[in-house]
Amino acid sequence: FPSHDMGTYPVHIKDANECILDTSISVNQPPKLSFTGVMLAHPKCEGDTNGHVLLLPTGGTMPYAYSIDNINFHNNPFFSFLREGSYTFYVKDTNNCTLDTTITLIGLPHVRFDSIGLQQPLCAGNSNGAISLYMASGVAPFRYSINTTYTTPAPNVIGGLAAGEYILTAIDSNECRFDTAIHLTEPEELLIIPHTTPNDCI
Repeated sequence: FPSHDMGTYPVHIKDANECILDTSISVNQPPKLSFTGVMLAHPKCEGDTNGHVLLLPTGGTMPYAYSIDNINFHNNPFFSFLREGSYTFYVKDTNNCTLDTTITLIGLPHVRFDSIGLQQPLCAGNSNGAISLYMASGVAPFRYSINTTYTTPAPNVIGGLAAGEYILTAIDSNECRFDTAIHLTEPEELLIIPHTTPNDCI
């Protein structure tokens, strides 16, 4: 018989003796493949890979196969180790009927500096440089570390710094962090160069 859509069709059966039987056959199809829901957890901080997605399909014909790239399918509906971003997930039933959905994972507010003010050391060898900190985003209160030395509570100004390279880290109340490199410079060392004037008199 050729392919038929879903429905009920009359069928006539005749044997070699011309005996005929009339009956009907119902052609059914599985319910449409769809999602009953999706369970997800957003990654906590920018750069974290602790997001996950659990797909909950229904309909079609089990068993289902799942994919995040529409190439590699497996039988586990749980996807873990996900960063912030948009992902398209695919579900395929045993009849190769497919379904996809796009999900965007969003972490907590990113920690960012609005501006960083630098006061360079005034003289060579001095430790009177300073860094002024102003936050643009993240969740207060903040604390800072400079070359892994923490300051709590967080001051607006970190002083007592000599010339050099520093790694400044801001950490908000959610333990989300942001790092940036700071360079303080000092003026050249002040040198006294002696100058002698010869005496022509004896």
